[in-house]
Amino acid sequence: MELVRQPAAVVAREGTAGWSPTVRREVLAQVGVAISGLGTVRGAVLVAEKTSSEWKGTGAGSLDIWAAGRSGQEKRATGRGVREAEQLDAVPDVAEQVVAGAIGPERARIILLASDPTERGATEGGATEGGAS
Repeated sequence: MELVRQPAAVVAREGTAGWSPTVRREVLAQVGVAISGLGTVRGAVLVAEKTSSEWKGTGAGSLDIWAAGRSGQEKRATGRGVREAEQLDAVPDVAEQVVAGAIGPERARIILLASDPTERGATEGGATEGGAS
C-alpha cells in the first residue's frame, strides 16, 4: 500500500505544477497501469470472499453490500467487479495482461465477452433477439 500512499502524499503536499509534460505523461501511464492492476487484485479478493462465504457472518445482506461498505464503491459496481473477476479466473492470460499493463480493463472486458459462449449464443447461427433468422 505504500506504493500508492507515498506518491499520493507527495502530490497532495507539493502539487504537480512543476512537472514537465514528459513527467506528467509518464505518471499518467504508470497510474493507469496501477489502477488496472489494483482493480484486478480487488476482483480476485472479492471472488475469494465470495467463495469463503465468511462475509455472511458480518450481518450484511449480500456480498455486494458487504464489499461496497469496504471498498467505497457502489453495490452495483462491486457486483460487476465480482462477475468480471470470475470471468478473468477462467482466462488467466487476460488477467496477467491487465496486471502487467499490456491491456486495460475495457479491452479485457471485450476479450472476455468474445470468449464467453453464453454472450455470443444469440448472434451465432443467424438467430436474432426477435427470433427471426
